[in-house]
Parts: sequence; structure tokens; C-alpha cells
Amino acid sequence: AEGERVWGKRKGVSFFRPGSGFFTSHILEEAKLNGLITILGDVYPHDPLITQPTINRYYVELGVRPGSVIILHDRPYTLPLLSSLLPSLLERGFVFKPLSWTLE
Repeated sequence: AEGERVWGKRKGVSFFRPGSGFFTSHILEEAKLNGLITILGDVYPHDPLITQPTINRYYVELGVRPGSVIILHDRPYTLPLLSSLLPSLLERGFVFKPLSWTLE
């Protein structure tokens, strides 16, 4: 609810990622009842614990594949990570799309 209040609905679609990617059938049902689409990621560099952008970049580059959903958290070191990671992934031919694209 707090996230919806702060961010609002984006293009009529709201996504929900269960904390740490763990969920139960009850959590999934509650999300659905609240109009949320549950998503998970497949590339998770453990950035809440690992504060070095270089190490997080390594983990992402090692695990990313076409269609991957990368999970990153908003931390002081996220911008330096993205500043080096995004150009690197673009050089490798990756394309970035919003999650709503998966619904089309």
C-alpha cells in the first residue's frame, strides 16, 4: 500500500515482488486480490549486503541472459553500479524494456 501511495500506478499496471523473492499461496492470492501482478527476478547480486559496485556488476554480468529481470535496490552505491553496468550490457547487445512490455 505504501509503495502504491508513493509511486502510484504506472500505465494501469502494478507489480509486486515478494520480499527476498519468497512467497506463499496466501501472499500470491492477496497480491492478486489487490490488482497486483507478482514478479520475480533471475539476476540478484545481493546488493543490500554487498556494497561494492564492481562486485555487484560482476554478479549481474555473470548471470544476465536475454529476458532476465535484474533485481537491484535503491542504495547510495546503485547509481555508480548502473553507470558502469548499463553501458557494458548495451555493448553486449542487451536491450532494456519496462516490465509492462512482458504483458503485451
